[in-house]
Amino acid sequence: GFMQKFYNAFHHIYNFEFRQADSLITELKKEYPGEARTFILGINYYWWKIRSGEDDAGSRKKFMQQIVLTKILLDKKTGSGKNLTHQDVFDYIHLYSYCARIELLNNNYFKAFSYMDKCIDYLKISFAHEDKYEPFNLTSGLYNFFIAEARKKYSLLFPIMIFLPDADKDKGMKRLAKCSQSQ
Repeated sequence: GFMQKFYNAFHHIYNFEFRQADSLITELKKEYPGEARTFILGINYYWWKIRSGEDDAGSRKKFMQQIVLTKILLDKKTGSGKNLTHQDVFDYIHLYSYCARIELLNNNYFKAFSYMDKCIDYLKISFAHEDKYEPFNLTSGLYNFFIAEARKKYSLLFPIMIFLPDADKDKGMKRLAKCSQSQ
């Protein structure tokens, strides 16, 4: 079914088996054309192609196409963010985190911070719902771990980080450990 192919595609992406991942993503898009997660998978796919050395105009264009299509699908499904399920919140977190990543890669720091702000808006919605929706353990864990670490290591960013929600490295590690034990 969908989830098995979805997880298999992620497995191929993270093992840099791009040909196999691309085949599964293409198959998923044909079978589930309105499913935003297939396009998020495409975003992830092109992100890792870019980061692994295929950083060319074609990969970046396809990355941005996946971003646009994901946003269109999510906004259509949720009424532009008004009727959100836990999955929708999780999907918006991914969408805006990838938008921030590409803008950082492009040295567009103001755009990156704008996307990070949108991502944090959805993270705030997800906080305290980790027990209701297991994937939030990943996003909450990553947020808590990395923001706590960033506050220690990058004191120059303190004026910006003061406005972020509290973060606890130990809490982040516990959430990530819980996430790593799930299917």
